[in-house]
Amino acid sequence: WRGTALGRVDITTEKGEFLADIPMPISHGAALVYGGGDFIYATRGGGTKHFYRYSISADTWTRMADVPYGAGYGASMASNNADRIYCLVGGGTNRFYMYTISTNTWTTLPVATRTVNRGGSLVYPGVGNDLFAVFDTTSTTFSRYSMAGDQWVPLTVSPVPVGDLCYPGTGNYLYAWYEETWGNYFARYNFATQLWENLSSTSQMPIYQYKGIFYDPGIDGSLRWLTMGNYARTLSFDPVALTWSNVYTGVIGGGVGRWGRMLYDGSDYIYQTTGDGGSSFVRYSISADQWVTMRSMPFGVYYGHDMTLVDTNIYVIQSYSNTGFASYDPAANAWTVLPVTPEYTNYGSSIASDGTYIYCLRGTSTVTFWRYDRMAQIWEGAAQGATTDTPATVNGGSLVYPYAPGTGDFLFTPRGHNTKTFYKYQISTKTWSEAAEAPYPFSSNEKNTLTYPGSGDYIYAFFGSISGYGLARYDFVNDIWETLAPSPLWQNQVFVAVAAGDKIYTANSVDMVTYTISTNTWDHPRNYN
Repeated sequence: WRGTALGRVDITTEKGEFLADIPMPISHGAALVYGGGDFIYATRGGGTKHFYRYSISADTWTRMADVPYGAGYGASMASNNADRIYCLVGGGTNRFYMYTISTNTWTTLPVATRTVNRGGSLVYPGVGNDLFAVFDTTSTTFSRYSMAGDQWVPLTVSPVPVGDLCYPGTGNYLYAWYEETWGNYFARYNFATQLWENLSSTSQMPIYQYKGIFYDPGIDGSLRWLTMGNYARTLSFDPVALTWSNVYTGVIGGGVGRWGRMLYDGSDYIYQTTGDGGSSFVRYSISADQWVTMRSMPFGVYYGHDMTLVDTNIYVIQSYSNTGFASYDPAANAWTVLPVTPEYTNYGSSIASDGTYIYCLRGTSTVTFWRYDRMAQIWEGAAQGATTDTPATVNGGSLVYPYAPGTGDFLFTPRGHNTKTFYKYQISTKTWSEAAEAPYPFSSNEKNTLTYPGSGDYIYAFFGSISGYGLARYDFVNDIWETLAPSPLWQNQVFVAVAAGDKIYTANSVDMVTYTISTNTWDHPRNYN
């Protein structure tokens, strides 16, 4: 679920459908729990006390008695399906409550053993009188709550920091992982023997980890793992052999991390950085459908990082509050460190080239706009009369030059800031103006993506997590926008996309799916109707 949307997935067919919208948009601290019978219960989160009941058979929502304290980051609920729902409200508190279903009332319970924040999880393992909890992604604290004794009991700490806890519905294990990492922390707890098992090195999750769910479909003895990063197709985990299967191999090195980027070289290759502060650099052959690891970059890249192509060389800004700048020669598979940017770049920074200069939006909610002279190897900006700063601050920029090198006079970029504002910059006059407003707002602090397929009059745009799945194209000759088939992958910080001929290649964590421009279709359509 996200925003006001709620969906469900058939665990046999792995196909999904959307259900009745949630009455109010959810936020951090939103949590779901099955209360038995026909009903699912939900906190809205966002610091609110709102509490709802969803009827499975009627597909309707009902507002219930408010939670005594607003649910915030890490809020979580669990139920033993015996007329009671237990709730840690999170938000940096240790407040703990019980909801009685039959009377629609809340009761205050003993506070938890520590405060709950992002990554808090409360779980009932299907049997017994105990609930289990983790409290924070930075913590190894682990506790159980005795429903019979109405008290919290500290347990052996987890072997690694974990921020999510899940019971798959069968067996004696609770599975725990660290949210928003590349499989670095993964463990399970046997609640029968009260022992932890560290799976981080032997069975590392082959996907960027988000809040998700393990479940047993009752098919082959394996568990299924479903999360935002791989919702189009579950991964399988064998709890005996401790191995993963159904792992997509289309993206090298485990996939795309936060703020990775893709770049098309105009021939057969797509280059990709994996982000997340790493220096990995890989290349995909379109004709061979094969990934190859290239020489690592001279620095790690993260928020605001971007790439552009000039002739056959690739230029990269490091960003993430750094000034690093380098070029890559594909023929030599070698990097050259270049003069650093005048100031650090961060969220929303972006680069593009007209074939002569490399232009750079600094982002980070500034108006700063530079250009890099490759011959003189110097950066220049408005102070030197080389450029003009943007009309308003940019945080979510994505520069694109939609022409063959040296044949056009305009650069285009969104402003970001969760606005629909779309700018064009005339190179010859060094002037900015507003183009037609986009059909969706462009996100702030995340990777909006503009991409040009190499020919034609259209720029293709992805709008980041604020629109979720939006795809549109902009006719830069006639100044007109047109919405297209939505992307199958959620456009969060690990989403990347690049146009190459009649295709747009997109990836989100481990899945790579393509869009055919001429038919306005995706090769892996979104699973939800």
